Amino acid sequence: MPGGVVTGSVSDAARIRADEYWLIARAGDDIPGISRHPELAPSPALFARYLREWKDCDPATWWPRYRRVFLDELSSPPQIAALRTLYRLALRGKTIALLCWCREPAFCHRSLVSDFLFRHGVEVREHLPPQLQISFPPVSSTRS
Repeated sequence: MPGGVVTGSVSDAARIRADEYWLIARAGDDIPGISRHPELAPSPALFARYLREWKDCDPATWWPRYRRVFLDELSSPPQIAALRTLYRLALRGKTIALLCWCREPAFCHRSLVSDFLFRHGVEVREHLPPQLQISFPPVSSTRS
């Protein structure tokens, strides 16, 4: 990928090829070679609410509210500055891995960050661990 963003779980970081690795989470240990960017993580209040009220519930019941709150949080000056930095790096040909602790991207803040960047022209893809990747047999080029 000639610049852009790859999102994934920290557990898959070793399998992701990138120029820079950004941990967009507030919690957890620091990891050598991965810089922490809490400005792209949910606020402590939103994360606490997730843990207290939503963690073990059906995402259909809480995700729309979480999404609204997190997107509002992304519009503050420190978050906009971090998004602009990501945008500029990607446009200069750098590939940035955005990592967090969530295994499932569909209900994770990293999908909201990457969607924002994608809507502004950044190439984005989610890294899938080997057990979730699928491949298709080659299609025959001859017609019958």
